[in-house]
Amino acid sequence: MKQSRTLYIALLVGLALIACQPGGTPTGLGSAPKSATLSSTPATSTAAATLTPLPSTTPTVRSTPTASATATESPTTAVTPTPFPSPTLTDARQYEMVYEIEHPTVLGKQTLVDQLWLPLPNTDGGGTRAFELLDVYPGGYEVLEIGEANRAAYWGNVRELCQQTDCRFGIRFRVTLQRPMYAVPWSEPVTYDTQGTRYQTYTQPERGIESDDPAVRSLAARIAGNETNPYKQVLRIQSWIQQNIRYPDLGSPYPDDALRCIDQGVGDCAGQSKVFVALCRALGIPARTVSGLRPFEPGVGRLDHFAPRAAWFDRTLDVHVWCEVFFPALGWVQCEPDMPSFGIDKERLITKRGPFEFPGGLCRQATYFHLPLAVQADWCGQSVGWEVSVDARPIE
Repeated sequence: MKQSRTLYIALLVGLALIACQPGGTPTGLGSAPKSATLSSTPATSTAAATLTPLPSTTPTVRSTPTASATATESPTTAVTPTPFPSPTLTDARQYEMVYEIEHPTVLGKQTLVDQLWLPLPNTDGGGTRAFELLDVYPGGYEVLEIGEANRAAYWGNVRELCQQTDCRFGIRFRVTLQRPMYAVPWSEPVTYDTQGTRYQTYTQPERGIESDDPAVRSLAARIAGNETNPYKQVLRIQSWIQQNIRYPDLGSPYPDDALRCIDQGVGDCAGQSKVFVALCRALGIPARTVSGLRPFEPGVGRLDHFAPRAAWFDRTLDVHVWCEVFFPALGWVQCEPDMPSFGIDKERLITKRGPFEFPGGLCRQATYFHLPLAVQADWCGQSVGWEVSVDARPIE
């Protein structure tokens, strides 16, 4: 059974490498930075009714999916924003969870990896909080700080540990998950501390988020048009992405950096999120990507809450990349890059926010961190091993 699971990885690699949907295998990152050349299954883009809607004055921006396109505007139907307190944390649930990978291997092969990183929940913002690490197994690990409140459990001798143990690597922890909602003060002025560390960090370009590129800056300015309200500028960006950056077709190649996603008009959840962040930063609005895990049920879709067990090969564990944008009156606000609204529709376990970096430059091209990352010789990428699972027990 274990060997058949490993062989199954090779079949998945040949079908769909994806960072957004269950049932596909995530992109394996090579030893040098390169664009993704494998396919993705489009994710549903239906927003929950409780998400904060567009204000009545927000126009929809339309343009061709290239950085040199000219944007035009059309008005939207007036909608009254939902009057939630700011912010409202709904559906809070405390869990004891075990996040585990069994027999971590090179993606698509049966070769054990040399080094392994397992993401720890990130609590630097809403939605995932009150994290308490209870156990890490097997021994011989380190808990590493990898930047911007991101942390990982790290094992540097995986092969040796697998000879001594059952080759399961995991973390056990308590965490509270909530679905944050936001009452956006549309008419209030937004003033940023442009000299502060947060603003300086999250308005700068980074790898795959080319916010300083002239084409990106020009496109951002055209999308914003004469709108100076940052809240409404963000909604314009989301509307533009929704209309101009489509999900890749099954089996087709796609880029994973903002500039080429804009140029080609295609991108998965990670690519769309980088486009969103790049356009926000080009307008001087702090923004960052977020990655994490979501529960899923085949034939049903994403679930409101984590079930007792979610497993990758059972197709009940979903990985995703989305965004956060910072407003002084609200803090970090979660949103989807292609849905013109603020808030998220389902419970999520956040494992990475913003930029991160592994020691020694390993996996330097990784831009999201929800599944385990591993190194074997000069290969670096995501590992699903024989199984990746999350066991979740609600604490009453």
